[in-house]
Amino acid sequence: MQRMMTFLAMGTMLASGMLLFFSEVLRAEPEPSPKLANPVEQRAEMIEELRTIKTLLREQNHLLREQIQLLRKLLATHSGGGVNAPSPAAVSVDCWIDRSDVATRPL
Repeated sequence: MQRMMTFLAMGTMLASGMLLFFSEVLRAEPEPSPKLANPVEQRAEMIEELRTIKTLLREQNHLLREQIQLLRKLLATHSGGGVNAPSPAAVSVDCWIDRSDVATRPL
């Protein structure tokens, strides 16, 4: 009987300790996110990321223009004595080039 009372008392203490611990954990309020806490820093970070994207887009446009020039040279060497009309691919590339200045506008 005494052994049973000891186990019952230990179980009660263990359960109450766990309940107290978890109530403290659940009661603690989460800290606010640092990005939401300071909008000035958040804007500065966004501007920096946009500038990085702008630089990457300029680099990508430069590489694409180089590839288009190489493709035109390749097309010119292979068309030789054939038809001089541009291929549909070359026409669509020209249309795309005309819109490439969109990425180079200042932010």
